[in-house]
Amino acid sequence: MTVLQFAENLTDRAAAHRVRYGMDLKYALGLELDDPGFDASVLSEFRTRLVEHGMEEKVLDLLLTALKDRGLVKAGGKQVHHMLAGRGLLPAEHFLDSGYASAELIVGMKKSFGATLVTPVLLNSSPQARAGAGFDRTAFTIDWEKRQATCPRGATSTWWSPATQRGTKAIVIKFDKETCRPCPVRDQCTRSKTGGRTLSLQPREGQEVLDHARLQQSDEEWRAKYGTRAGIEGTIHQAVTVTGMRRARYLGLQKTHLEHVLSAAALNLIRLDAWWNGHPLGRTRASHLARLDLSLAA
Repeated sequence: MTVLQFAENLTDRAAAHRVRYGMDLKYALGLELDDPGFDASVLSEFRTRLVEHGMEEKVLDLLLTALKDRGLVKAGGKQVHHMLAGRGLLPAEHFLDSGYASAELIVGMKKSFGATLVTPVLLNSSPQARAGAGFDRTAFTIDWEKRQATCPRGATSTWWSPATQRGTKAIVIKFDKETCRPCPVRDQCTRSKTGGRTLSLQPREGQEVLDHARLQQSDEEWRAKYGTRAGIEGTIHQAVTVTGMRRARYLGLQKTHLEHVLSAAALNLIRLDAWWNGHPLGRTRASHLARLDLSLAA
């Protein structure tokens, strides 16, 4: 009953009332039509017992096991959760929005879980890259073994030093000012009036991952693939509107965690029902401005 309560976003009192007078819930719970139901306090007591015995995850574990046995969920899919590794459901790819992306996270997920993060990374923020003109970082050849960079004109760097920038490990590379000062394309390379060009890189593994990700996300095929993320945003929206999980119902982290687990189980049941009965997924919501534009065009 607790999962069904979350599927309809009912309070304890409303849930008890529905069981007492609703034929649909009596049928779902296997109760006789004249069953008097139960007092609303039973639901609160049940949640308390689950938390006290550390069984917050039990309902979701049972549901996932049943779905896995029926071939309805499997590893190697498109989304990931750290606890899925213990359930044997860790997928091959994890779609994230750009707010979570970092070279460290991409590398760490691959090493720890073997999962590939599909996510837009921040673009090169150098003045040359932002302007779309001149020589940005990608115009330089990096020799990691020799700890040296070569510029587009063939000059090599004279300084290579590990550093910490905003709490993150980095490598600072500098070119000699005597080399850069007479360069005929200096204006396309640096804004410094007296010094030479400076580059800031991440440690090798992270920088190579970052470069590869930036190259990938400029490809139309990658962008079409990343469109899968829209379905994830739809799930989050459904969780908020159906189960009301934006605001915690209960006090304490343990009961809030239980609320999230029950919400996840409820959403799975709602989506299974829609899939089994051939109900199509909801269309992407159009903004007020977009709807106005369509109405004017008509």
